[in-house]
Amino acid sequence: IRKIVAPIGFRTSRTRVELPTCRFQSTTATRGEGRPSNGPQDFTGVNPANGVVFYYHLPEGISDKDIALEIRDAKDHVIRRFSGLKDPSYSPYEGAPDPNPVLSLKTGLNRFVWDMKHESLPGIPKAYIETSYSGHKVLAGNYTAILTVANTQKTVSLKILPNPFEIATQEALEAWDNFMTIGEANYREMAHLVNELYPVQSSLAQLLKNNKVASNPEISLGVKALLLDLKDWDQEMIQRLSKAYDDVENYPNKFTASYLYVLNQTVSSLPVLNQGAITRMAVLNKEWSLLKTQGEQLRNERIPLVNKQLWQAGIGAVE
Repeated sequence: IRKIVAPIGFRTSRTRVELPTCRFQSTTATRGEGRPSNGPQDFTGVNPANGVVFYYHLPEGISDKDIALEIRDAKDHVIRRFSGLKDPSYSPYEGAPDPNPVLSLKTGLNRFVWDMKHESLPGIPKAYIETSYSGHKVLAGNYTAILTVANTQKTVSLKILPNPFEIATQEALEAWDNFMTIGEANYREMAHLVNELYPVQSSLAQLLKNNKVASNPEISLGVKALLLDLKDWDQEMIQRLSKAYDDVENYPNKFTASYLYVLNQTVSSLPVLNQGAITRMAVLNKEWSLLKTQGEQLRNERIPLVNKQLWQAGIGAVE
């Protein structure tokens, strides 16, 4: 007989709400790490789910647009959102973040596991970074889950218990959580700016093939200068040549990878915010302040200026 050892993260109790058209219940979970369950197995034991387990019973006729799940903390801040819809903007590529989990829509009983983490971080399409894009795990405490099915909302209160091996004070844990929250917000901002500016390069490259641009020295020089500055800024932010995990030996990572590295290294089952992480992040945030200014200047000043020249020449703006 094989002995099964359950990791931290198993459910201990249930909260249940019942209504005529939908039933919704959740479990209490313990904050910790463990190998998640992949469902029933024929010949081996199965670990419990490493997270908060939700069960919901659906009537017939529910579409992917009719269902959503929202997790809020005790201060009513939204922690995570899920729906029945796959993200239409998700782009798979080597090293891409995992897509956001989707709620199942079966008539009858459904099961969904929230891994107790914040929203995943965005990737930079086609750029391979050996990293984790997972949001950090929430602290122990009281949370609320709101399930929306068609025009009906069901709410359950849930509790995440502290890791029994935790030795950090509440103040230290809150400092770690604040560090991660700010760092993840900064990374989202830089990833959004990189993804917004990168397509402009191809638009400008196409413009240089336009006869009206080529025959106008002032516009041609302006387009070339903007394209060069966009490439230089992008190359400071992200390294796009790697296609696999060991390519970093030939193509050193750039700023976004360095930022993600600090976030990744500050995550653990027993989180501790050490001085090394604080010092390194302070250096990176100072560097990001300069890079952000340069990127916003490109977006808010340089691109509009070139667009103005293009409109005046009857060519049309770049997107």
